[in-house]
Amino acid sequence: MAPMKTLDQLLVNELKRELRDRGLKTSGNKETLQARLREDLVEDEADPDTYLFKVEPDIEELLSSMLGNTNSKIDAMDTKVDAKIDVMASGIKTELLAMNQRLHAVEERITTIDEQMNQRVDAVEKAIEEMKTQVHCKNTNAPETSMTSFVHESSGKMKPPVFDGSVSWSVYKKQFDAAVNKWNSEEEKATALVLSLRGKASELLQSLPNQQDFAALVQAMELRYGDEHLQEVYRVQLKTRQQRPMKHYRS
Repeated sequence: MAPMKTLDQLLVNELKRELRDRGLKTSGNKETLQARLREDLVEDEADPDTYLFKVEPDIEELLSSMLGNTNSKIDAMDTKVDAKIDVMASGIKTELLAMNQRLHAVEERITTIDEQMNQRVDAVEKAIEEMKTQVHCKNTNAPETSMTSFVHESSGKMKPPVFDGSVSWSVYKKQFDAAVNKWNSEEEKATALVLSLRGKASELLQSLPNQQDFAALVQAMELRYGDEHLQEVYRVQLKTRQQRPMKHYRS
């Protein structure tokens, strides 16, 4: 049911609506509007002080009120949403801080592992270098023997093994011939044989006036270290042992 109001209770918009319904002007302030409506009531022989106006709800006012309520609700919802967003943002910041701390710890761990790996690699490389040095020293200080492997020189020729008199001359001669079989010059062969002698075998060179004579060198080596010479040495040693007086031991 629409409320009833007196002339003095009407609002400005209600006064204007009543005047508009009566076909009167709606301009002016509230007092002007009240006076204009009062005159119209008097002309209609109605008492302006007791006349009750049926006030219908104003659609615009109703919509404005509804809009105001809606805006209030929206503002309240915005406030709640902002509060929730703040809480969520605070939680996210806390999680991000924790994640950054864990990430920093992982990075420090990785750095430590890298340093340890580098130290181990350096230690291994140092150990390898020390082993190489030791092997090089052993190879440098190791005496050469007649069984030394053949090596190729830059000229493509093979270097014959060394001879120190500790092995059979006939065996060494075969190895030497295999190394120098493609050499055409007898002087080159003589030089190679001279450079291959070691120890007591090299002392034989002092008795040879011409060390470039390959045939003379071979003959001298045959006489000194050949099989016939060794047999003679063995016979002398055996004869010497037989001539030694036997010792008698008292029982």
